[in-house]
Amino acid sequence: MQTVEQHELNHQEKKKISLYSVGVNLTLALIKIFGGLISGSAALLADGIHSLSDLAASLSVYVGIVISNKKYKLFPQGLYKVENLVALVSSFAIFFAGYEIAKDVLFGETTPIDNLPVALTVLGLTVAITWGYSRWEKQKAIELNSPSLQADAEHVKADFYTALVVLVGVLAQYFGYPMIEKLAVVVVIYFIFHSGFEILKEAIKVLLDASLDHESIDKIRQIVTQIPQVVSINALTGRNAGSYKFVQLDLSLQSDSLQEAHELAHEIEKKIKSQMPFVERVVIHYQPASPQESDEKRLGTDKRDVGYREYILQAPSITVYDDLARFLGTKADGVITVEYLEIVKMAGHSCATVAGAYLCALKGLQALYPDTLPKRGEIRVELARKPREENAGVVASVLSEITGATEDLGFGGIPTGEYNRRDLLHFGAPIEHDILFTRLDTGERVGVDFRPGRLVDPMKILLSAIGPEATPESRASFPDRFQEMVETLFAHADEVIDLHPLPKAS
Repeated sequence: MQTVEQHELNHQEKKKISLYSVGVNLTLALIKIFGGLISGSAALLADGIHSLSDLAASLSVYVGIVISNKKYKLFPQGLYKVENLVALVSSFAIFFAGYEIAKDVLFGETTPIDNLPVALTVLGLTVAITWGYSRWEKQKAIELNSPSLQADAEHVKADFYTALVVLVGVLAQYFGYPMIEKLAVVVVIYFIFHSGFEILKEAIKVLLDASLDHESIDKIRQIVTQIPQVVSINALTGRNAGSYKFVQLDLSLQSDSLQEAHELAHEIEKKIKSQMPFVERVVIHYQPASPQESDEKRLGTDKRDVGYREYILQAPSITVYDDLARFLGTKADGVITVEYLEIVKMAGHSCATVAGAYLCALKGLQALYPDTLPKRGEIRVELARKPREENAGVVASVLSEITGATEDLGFGGIPTGEYNRRDLLHFGAPIEHDILFTRLDTGERVGVDFRPGRLVDPMKILLSAIGPEATPESRASFPDRFQEMVETLFAHADEVIDLHPLPKAS
């Protein structure tokens, strides 16, 4: 959770970086102008004058960051959006930079170069400074979640492209190939306008109070649903303002008193702020859950679920994002929660194998997707065992249900080739662990091993009911003892599941 002190430290850090940007642009303007005058390069001189406008833009970023942290009674929600306003202005400055490059290079007149070494030295320094600083500033902007610094980093990167074009133009002109400069500038202008458009789009979305991104909403939903006293989430909305997020929740809580509900709401706010960076405020409207809602929470939403063991109903769920479900309209937000009860119904029973496969998926996907929801259909699943070896087929069925991965008989995708689920599940893989999960988007991998023998002996319990030494009493007590064994695996999952993060797939 971000404290007042951390908030102030972040603000001071943003001010410091924006002042660095002012210094960088002032330095670039001076060396370009002097370099242009000494070398006789009109393009370099024009680029130096253009850097003065970059200097003005950097000053506006600094002013915007200072103003955004001010508190006024007239603005009770804060002035955080000033940063987005500055980003909006910066996007137009980026567009103008692209226009100036196009005008000077595509339609300007060429001038002879008097001192090529000076021009090349200045341009080399400019390329190095703008490339290094834009990368560093963008990294810091992401760490501080600052839209204005991110826009400024893109602005500096546009200056990097400008320097490259001028460098190409100087060399091309010197060696008698002026057309090369014009071809290069067309490519550069495309990238400049694209980055400007992205900044413009994000700034407008925030200024118009667009919703938080899906990943943030899903993360908040995941945090809240893991709290036992939360019976249902009736509404969940949020918005951005500058570097910060504002969240609104409407919850039905299982509580006996107003004071208890108030304390629980405060606890929920603390959990969200501690697990999600840059959440400034969480507003929670709560109401007591009806007896019917509380029963459904305890037993599941289907009355036919009555009669299942309590641990099956209370087992932790696995929430995934399925873009195919969103695309087909099955689930508007694409967020699907898989309960262990559903896996039990699919398998027809709950045993160590089914529970182990479910826990491997639960722990493996948590390790593979620490900050976002697992993407169903975008996970490759490899099993060390062959299909008929031990219970590999049962394990694969459970993992396929959760991840969407199939062999060659699954969904083949839509005509465009998207959403293909085939060839994502493999048996007999040459791996060192029981199961290997791989993210297709990043190549990140995690190996998972299931070791129930550390706590229980499923075969011994089974033989007590069907073996030669079985007695009427042992047969009668078998169902309870068997299910208690499975419940033990859930209660001590971290002791029977081993996770092995592996290098990214090449």
